[in-house]
Amino acid sequence: MRLILFSLLFYSLFVHASEVTLSQEEQRYIKAHPMIRVHNEIDWAPFNFYEDGRAQGLSIDLMNLIAQKVGLKVAYITGYSWNEFLTMMQNNQLDVMLNIVKNENREKYLLFTTPYQSVAHCVVVRNDAPWKIETIQDILDKNIAMEEGFFNHHYLKEHYPSVRLTLKKDTLSTLQSIAYSETDLTVGLVPVETYMIKRYGLSNLKVIGISDEELFAPKDLRIATSVSNPILLGILQKGLDAIDQEERNRIVNLWVNTNVEKIMNWNLLFKILFVFCLILAGTLFWTWRVKRIQKELADSNFLMHNLLNAIPNPIFYKDVNGAFLGFNQAYEEAFGIDSRNFIGKTVLDLDYLPREDRLKYHEEDMRVIQQTLSLKREQKMVFHDGVLHHTLYSVNGFKMLNGKPGGLIGIFADISHQKKIQHELEISRQEVASSHKAIKDSIEYASLIQHSLLPNHTLFRRFFSDYCVLWQPKDIVGGDIYFMEEFNDGNELLVMMMDCTGHGVAGAFVTMLVKAVERQIIATIRHQEERISPAKILGIFNRSIKHLLNQHDATAINNAGFDGAVFLYDKANARITFSGACLPLFYIQTDGTLNIIQGDKHSVGYKQSQAEYVFSEHVLPVEQGMRLYITSDGYLDQNGGKKGFPFGKSRFTDLLTKHSQESFADQQEIFIDTLHAYQGDEIRNDDIMLIGFKI
Repeated sequence: MRLILFSLLFYSLFVHASEVTLSQEEQRYIKAHPMIRVHNEIDWAPFNFYEDGRAQGLSIDLMNLIAQKVGLKVAYITGYSWNEFLTMMQNNQLDVMLNIVKNENREKYLLFTTPYQSVAHCVVVRNDAPWKIETIQDILDKNIAMEEGFFNHHYLKEHYPSVRLTLKKDTLSTLQSIAYSETDLTVGLVPVETYMIKRYGLSNLKVIGISDEELFAPKDLRIATSVSNPILLGILQKGLDAIDQEERNRIVNLWVNTNVEKIMNWNLLFKILFVFCLILAGTLFWTWRVKRIQKELADSNFLMHNLLNAIPNPIFYKDVNGAFLGFNQAYEEAFGIDSRNFIGKTVLDLDYLPREDRLKYHEEDMRVIQQTLSLKREQKMVFHDGVLHHTLYSVNGFKMLNGKPGGLIGIFADISHQKKIQHELEISRQEVASSHKAIKDSIEYASLIQHSLLPNHTLFRRFFSDYCVLWQPKDIVGGDIYFMEEFNDGNELLVMMMDCTGHGVAGAFVTMLVKAVERQIIATIRHQEERISPAKILGIFNRSIKHLLNQHDATAINNAGFDGAVFLYDKANARITFSGACLPLFYIQTDGTLNIIQGDKHSVGYKQSQAEYVFSEHVLPVEQGMRLYITSDGYLDQNGGKKGFPFGKSRFTDLLTKHSQESFADQQEIFIDTLHAYQGDEIRNDDIMLIGFKI
């Protein structure tokens, strides 16, 4: 069970007695909120921990002293993790966070005082660790243990997202995971890590200092309040400012620097001896010192000169008057000059530039220097080779240590090659766009051809009292198609629906092949004047597709085909003869009963189908008012809903039963709207085709 402890601190004299001057608004705040809720860590010594039934540590003593000075009472709340404390601050369940480091994310919901303690960072590893750790790069391939929610956690996650982090709830469990070889190392504050290692006897751990990275720079500890509580922050800041150096040293020496006095004595002795040596050395020392400084300056200038010459981009630098102080070798080579002839001159003296350009550049130089500006632009420049180069020109003004303008530094980056590549890429992009448009135009024209293959609705209106047709390709063209043909002087109607392999262009090609076979079948029927058999028609389709696509065995290259439904409506005899290849026929009788005639589990075409397969045939008597439906699998297989599951046959049959008595025009809208709502943000899976009609 989580422990939540409130430690109440009451101060003598008056409840709201204050040692600092507070505004009337601040006094009213304290009167309305005499007690503030302050976070207390379970174990983060020596700054903030809970022991012997009370909150202790450097941060706690500092908070108590601030509260005393401003006349507040404090309730320390402990028992939560660092992340939970931050959440409580965001939810106004906590008033104050101690020993917190300011970062950009926390500034969104917290206000911070000035720092009250700066603490160095370190790395903790086992004594027998075989690695040599000198820079941040030496730890990035290790398994790093880290307190969840701490500054270091967010820093490594943001700047080195690929590093392996093992998150722990507190500092003790972090150090124990290293001591027990569960992890390799951690990054923390020197006083905390040292204190915890000694306190818990983790003698197989050692502390290593690193100073080459922002992560390992000393971190400022602050006090924070919610962004919605600026008055409290102002009160705490006044209390913090009222703590004098003697009081601050007393608290720090108590918790962090127990050997300060001893160290300070040695420092004092060293200073006395050093001053004594200076007095003895006299003029000789200062002469040596000046010579050494002169040598260091000469070495520094030599190093800077070589560094500048190592940079492949032309660089120049000028003084406060715009006169050249120097150039690097790349500048001399690019513009064909000898720097010795230009030192001390301004851009006005560069006779290889047009006069109007020199005037413009000099005016710009002086503005950059006086206002310490930073300018960047693309600029075309003629180099010494006589070729016009595309460059990225950057110039920055700088100030001297006294804050006065000091000069500027400029650099030219030759981006001619990048510009050439950019131009070539643009040409390629235009070519791709042109090709894409041509392909799209071709497919759109193919769509017109495919639309022309679809029968008009005259036969539907002639044979049925009501109907609907929903044909929606997934792409511009699709693989679903249907055909109709009238026979026997208008007494019989043959309807065929095919869900061909794939969708888009591939599916559309298969529909063209199916259309060709369909026309041959219709011609044969009319020529031979034999009885129309939907099952026989599917069989002819099956053999023809397999023959045309050379699907003689499993080694065939092509594996196309279709699922289909074929029915013949005999108006005179009031019956429907149906045959299906993996597609069913749904029909609703006049009493509202829904029935399904399943198609054979055998597709038309495909390598695995049997060439001589005989499809089943079903005869269904019909009556006035009966409603019938056939659909491809695109409607039933569409993913959607909360879990992304297919729409399914169950939902489809419920939809038919619920709305079967409505007009087919209304049903068509319901089919479209229902599927669109179910689909949501999911992509369309397949072409959709649905035909419904009423006897």
